[in-house]
Amino acid sequence: MTIPERRRPEGLADYLAVITRAIFQAGLSWKIIDAQWTAFERLFAGFDPALVASFDDGDIERILADGGIVRTRKKIAATVANARTLLELERSGGLAAYLRSFAAYEELARDLKTRFAFVGDLSAYYLLFRVGEAVPRFEQWERTIAGDHPRMREMVAHARSAGYDETVALSPEETAMATQPRPPAASAKKSTAAGKSSAKKSVAKKSTAKESPAKKSTAKKSTAQPSKTKRPTANKTTANSSSQANASVGDAIDEMQAGTLRSGGSGKKVTDRKQAIAIGLSEARRAGANVPPKPKGRKRS
Repeated sequence: MTIPERRRPEGLADYLAVITRAIFQAGLSWKIIDAQWTAFERLFAGFDPALVASFDDGDIERILADGGIVRTRKKIAATVANARTLLELERSGGLAAYLRSFAAYEELARDLKTRFAFVGDLSAYYLLFRVGEAVPRFEQWERTIAGDHPRMREMVAHARSAGYDETVALSPEETAMATQPRPPAASAKKSTAAGKSSAKKSVAKKSTAKESPAKKSTAKKSTAQPSKTKRPTANKTTANSSSQANASVGDAIDEMQAGTLRSGGSGKKVTDRKQAIAIGLSEARRAGANVPPKPKGRKRS
């Protein structure tokens, strides 16, 4: 599992990659997004904003049909819209200048949620943290957001263990250090490798020595009967359905936090988390995920 690092982007493509990861990460583990990230880069043209901004409905259908990523039409369309927003900000003075044009984090986060599609409270904090901007101390910010957020907590703790303070923006020197590959360990690895090599040679010599008849007989008996136990195979359909359900629920919660989630029946704005989860599961079923229906309560006699 790879916990996302905190570092300054080198260009607009890096910003788009972080925003995209933020909105697709909702409801999913780091591991799932890591496993699919190569497909994300391929399907979204290396996150080149100019190319992604030119995507049309045909490109969205192409990505949906690929199957290499969690397929959520709204988030794919949001990524195209966000690429266009990045280009607009770059043309109107630059993205870096925009991010530093607000007096407080709360003002910047509010504007991000307005400008960018599918960016809510969690995504705004994630985005600014990842690109090295100053954000409120996590414990203070967490008290203002409903629910528990273990992945965000883990990401911040990981950065702190490397010596970073989330309330301070990354300096150019820290960015350079973050992007440099770690040098390999020196003599310790060599001595360990040498020890393993000599041990392997010793074992190999012993195994090639002549065995007694008793040992040969035992070896034949042990290899005669193969094990009857079989490893259970993973149910891919169940795994895919689970991923789709998690993604749909994450979508619904993100939309609720952004104030854009509406009830299908009444059209009213949804503010209740349980209702958002129910809407997400309903969307997953419509998308073909094998999600069991909500159990009906027993009728009272």
